[in-house]
Amino acid sequence: MSESEMNPSEILSAATDGIREGDAASAEVTREAAIIAQLEAERADLKEQLLRAIAETGNVRMRAERDVAAARDFGVDRFARDLLGVADNLERALKVAQDAAGETDRQTWPDSLRNLFEGVELTGRALMHAFDRNQLKKLSPLGEAFDPNLHQAVAQIPSDLPAGQVAELFQPGYTLAGRVLRAAMVAVSAGPMAESGANATSHMDGGLAPMTEPGTGS
Repeated sequence: MSESEMNPSEILSAATDGIREGDAASAEVTREAAIIAQLEAERADLKEQLLRAIAETGNVRMRAERDVAAARDFGVDRFARDLLGVADNLERALKVAQDAAGETDRQTWPDSLRNLFEGVELTGRALMHAFDRNQLKKLSPLGEAFDPNLHQAVAQIPSDLPAGQVAELFQPGYTLAGRVLRAAMVAVSAGPMAESGANATSHMDGGLAPMTEPGTGS
């Protein structure tokens, strides 16, 4: 039936149906667009949560690694510090044996003393090799420039060495993996006797800090 053959009511009904179909199609498009927008928002939210979870996991892993490293270092530090006393006692034993012998040529020593000395010396050498393998380095700075990060000055004395150098070593120091485990206990040169009176105060004021703790120097 052509439009000319339709009566006005039929034309109006057809137009109304067309508008309704158009509105339904438009509503469907709008609804689909809303669903897509909601899904996009949910995806963005899930992505953000995933990134946060990954970052937090990384932070937890790094904190755990730091804690494990700190615990390991602390345990190694304590063990190494205890071994320093053993090394000190071996050195003292060697010095006592040398003083008791009173001779520089070991062949003139009694057999018992020589055997004891060589046994202690061998033990000390093996201990130093073990220290080296574990990055425990000995500091014997005699004749070197005083370093407040590595040395603890307990005195300043006249000597033939230039002022500011280590003139006497009372106790060797040690570093563990580059960190000071124990500062070397030293006396610092104030220069030759003629100059020591004039230089001692100025050098001490210049940062030698006789009782400097290791690692606090600038």
